[in-house]
Amino acid sequence: MTRDAKEAGIARRRAMFGTEYRKSEAEGAFAYLDEFIVERFFGELWDRDDLDARTRSLCTIAALVAAHMPDEALRAHVVGALANGATENEIREVIVHTGFYVGIGVVLTARPVAEGVFSARRDK
Repeated sequence: MTRDAKEAGIARRRAMFGTEYRKSEAEGAFAYLDEFIVERFFGELWDRDDLDARTRSLCTIAALVAAHMPDEALRAHVVGALANGATENEIREVIVHTGFYVGIGVVLTARPVAEGVFSARRDK
């Protein structure tokens, strides 16, 4: 892992997920995977010039919904999208829009995840 990409990845994750992000204590191959994600995803991919972080967050939410992954990953990326400047209504719209292309059932599963994040955020 290059030092610059690692530091950039850690900073991006912290900015997006704040205290919501939990550092993995994985070992072996899983530790390698965690380091790869920090460097390549958050340290390099998220830093490319042609899309801003807000747009990347909305794309990521669409991809997670399309992949039927409305779980911890979606919850974390809803938090990250809000940190990157997306609005609650933009996130809702991305979930609904994606659902019409990949199947309305994913909206019914993703909706409570996103609404749970919005509610917890308002209750703070």
